[in-house]
Amino acid sequence: MAEETKSKIDMLVADDEPDISQLLVHGLTPEGMAVRSVANGRRAVFESLRQTPSAVLMDIMMSPLSGMDALGLFKIIEPLRAVPVIMLTALNRKEDVVRAMKAGAADYITKPLGLKNTAERIHRILARPAPAMSPLFENLKYVATSDGEAIRLCLGGDLTADASDDLLVLIRNMSPLFPLIIELDLTRVPAIKGRIGPPLEMARDSIIRAGGELKLTGFDPGRYLPAAIGTLKHLFGIEEASTTGDAASAEAPMRRRYLQSDMTVSDDICCLTLSGEMTGRSKDEMTAALKPAEKAGLPLVIIMNEIHEADEKGMTHFIRYLTGWKSKCRVSIGIVSQNAIVRTQFQLAQGYMVGGLYRDTFEAAAALKSVPFPPT
Repeated sequence: MAEETKSKIDMLVADDEPDISQLLVHGLTPEGMAVRSVANGRRAVFESLRQTPSAVLMDIMMSPLSGMDALGLFKIIEPLRAVPVIMLTALNRKEDVVRAMKAGAADYITKPLGLKNTAERIHRILARPAPAMSPLFENLKYVATSDGEAIRLCLGGDLTADASDDLLVLIRNMSPLFPLIIELDLTRVPAIKGRIGPPLEMARDSIIRAGGELKLTGFDPGRYLPAAIGTLKHLFGIEEASTTGDAASAEAPMRRRYLQSDMTVSDDICCLTLSGEMTGRSKDEMTAALKPAEKAGLPLVIIMNEIHEADEKGMTHFIRYLTGWKSKCRVSIGIVSQNAIVRTQFQLAQGYMVGGLYRDTFEAAAALKSVPFPPT
């Protein structure tokens, strides 16, 4: 029976030193543990939401998200609050240990590691009775999950104004993970009541400003009052697709409107892919999409092959923003698009004053690298 219990221990190791991770994977497996490993605190959060571990061994010194920041997230997100987190530190400084324990760590282990001692301490921690925990939020009921890229918040109970306020607090406290895609799942929400618009709008805008996205799933218009339906449509830019039958499904067909973005940085150049609409309706999302690239301060290739609609207002806003940015940051910009409408609107908005127009990414990247921005 003891062996059966031990075999159920699912350990997650978060350490940016591959040698340490491999040592723990190979050393703890014979102790009846299934061990997974990730390289930083951000991945520890996503992996734990994908499959909740029995416990986590978390290194303190990691980037882009430190072990202490990840520990803070474990203590605010359901169901991670119940997962024991054991901090690994090579610092051996009293203040680091005190800080970790005050933040909610279950224990700490100092490097270099002793595998036998580490295994014994894990078993000892897991043998303790689980501490009783009250919900952090009085009005918000939810469970978070992840597919490894986005975080889905599966809401439960009525979505009220008070629950929306709690949701805003939760999302703001998840800011160490930004830029982030968050999906609000309404499948188990029977009713929407009160002024949910302002807090949800603030949550959406804070995520978009950081380069992320707030999505809606499980939206069934048949369950909610017209005012709630109108609020959600306005906030999320969605419209129902045509349906057959008398009742809408629990996962109502919908589409995002306006603009989506994805940014990658490699070889001293930034590539920003835009898709959707570049119109007057997408001005705010356009600005939010360009912010992370502005912070990168590198030559920028903007790929617009997936822009399916563009108009004068949208393209004018786009060019004005790039003009001010280029003047301030002094970086080279290239636009990639084979879409005739996009290319025409770009020329009409005098986009050639900001950057060249290219047929593919390789041509644009080569041009930007070979012609540095003139010095001031």
